[in-house]
Amino acid sequence: SSMSGGGSPPPSSAIVPPIPKEVLRLGSALMERGLDQEQLFFVGGNESQVRLIRHCLDTGQPLDPSLDPHSLAEALIQLLGSLPVPVIPPTFRQQCIDKRKSPEACLEVLSRMPSEHLALVR
Repeated sequence: SSMSGGGSPPPSSAIVPPIPKEVLRLGSALMERGLDQEQLFFVGGNESQVRLIRHCLDTGQPLDPSLDPHSLAEALIQLLGSLPVPVIPPTFRQQCIDKRKSPEACLEVLSRMPSEHLALVR
């Protein structure tokens, strides 16, 4: 029937991709057990634990509660770095770098990002 959507799909810019489930899993794990860690995103994780985390994400297995939060953070950094589109688009990234001495100004720059990017940094 003519009502069954014979038209063209919406432009890709209108499609907001969901946050990858792997990002959600790692974010939840870090919220549960990593927020009190010193230097969380500045101290590297254990390489074998990061491999195990990636395996769990790939296979859907649960993340072991004994995993080091630094390894979870390292896996999240690697995952975000592997996304086909950067979380923070280059123009916004440069503006944040330029305003790095003012967290408020950087947050204001980030608040202007497209919604699909903003969803990953909230």
